[in-house]
Amino acid sequence: MSIICLWYRQRVPHPSEDSDCCLSVQCSTRRLLDHVRDGRLFSALWLTLLLAGQTPGEIGAREKSDYVLGQPIEHFYGAQGVGVRVRWELERDTVREGDPLLITLVVERVQNPQQVQRPDLRKLELFARSFEWIEPQPPPEIDATSQQVRFPYRLRPRHRKVTEIPPLLFHYFNPSAAEGRQYPLTIAKALPLRIVPAATDEGTPTLPLQAADIWFELIESDSATSIVWGQGPSGSVWIISVVMGPLLAWGWYSLWRRWFPDAQRLARLQRSRLGRETVRQLRQVSRSSHPWGVLSAAVIHYIQQRWNLPVGCATAVDVVTAVRGQNIPDDLLVRIHQLLHDWEKLRFAPDVSTANVEQHVQAALELLLRLEEL
Repeated sequence: MSIICLWYRQRVPHPSEDSDCCLSVQCSTRRLLDHVRDGRLFSALWLTLLLAGQTPGEIGAREKSDYVLGQPIEHFYGAQGVGVRVRWELERDTVREGDPLLITLVVERVQNPQQVQRPDLRKLELFARSFEWIEPQPPPEIDATSQQVRFPYRLRPRHRKVTEIPPLLFHYFNPSAAEGRQYPLTIAKALPLRIVPAATDEGTPTLPLQAADIWFELIESDSATSIVWGQGPSGSVWIISVVMGPLLAWGWYSLWRRWFPDAQRLARLQRSRLGRETVRQLRQVSRSSHPWGVLSAAVIHYIQQRWNLPVGCATAVDVVTAVRGQNIPDDLLVRIHQLLHDWEKLRFAPDVSTANVEQHVQAALELLLRLEEL
């Protein structure tokens, strides 16, 4: 191009050199148009490109090579790898208003950690709106062995309404993916952040002590007002508390045993899984539309499971015959036969009566307690 400029400089005189400036310019313009028509200008341009070492084909090829098919315009920072992951790390999740905060972007599984560019958070709206950029920024930490690069940032929250570290979109190049899918997207998920009020000159307010007034005594002095231990309960009160505490507990336990004699045995019955299940069924008898059938089935199921009886033992005679010889006292066998026989009669009676259901449930519980003692 310099050759062209010199060539035309020789033919177009400067106004200071020729008084007939307008005429000279018109003549030079006509000569330039004549050269364009006969191809001299294009020849000079071609000669200039050859001297520069480039041809028009090379220029077009270079421009074409600068464009990569499918490469994202935004959120691509030169990372390359398979299954690249990014995440945020917080120095602490609570920061005082006005204090700086250190956050770190961790890029993992990257094949070229030295070539990964640091994302400029100042150009991202979510970060620029919530954080101030603090210079100087810490340098990146590159670990080529573990294929990891860490970008620390020193930021300052702009206000107390900031509640999180925003997510970061991150495209990377996957050379093993199919064409058109070589730039997948991964995201550094947002992390919660809590901003607390800034510390004042007066310091953090002291919370009042939660205790009775007898434990404190105000002493007026010239220097300051201090709080000391007040006069608490006397020694006799402590002695009475130590002695009477166990006595009161033992007395309450004795009264409980006297008022509820079967409560302890019922609690022992519920310790076993079979006993808990049977007690739960007995407590639902009064709410059933067929109470006598539920009552009989619950007791028979308990006896069958306890002594491994066959399922076919479903009547009073069958149950008593099957458990005879299991070291069960005769009076208890008579009681089992009597209760099961009475429940069968009430179950198949023409007029089913539910007047004494609670009494029969209590009789069934007493029977189970005696069987648990065997």
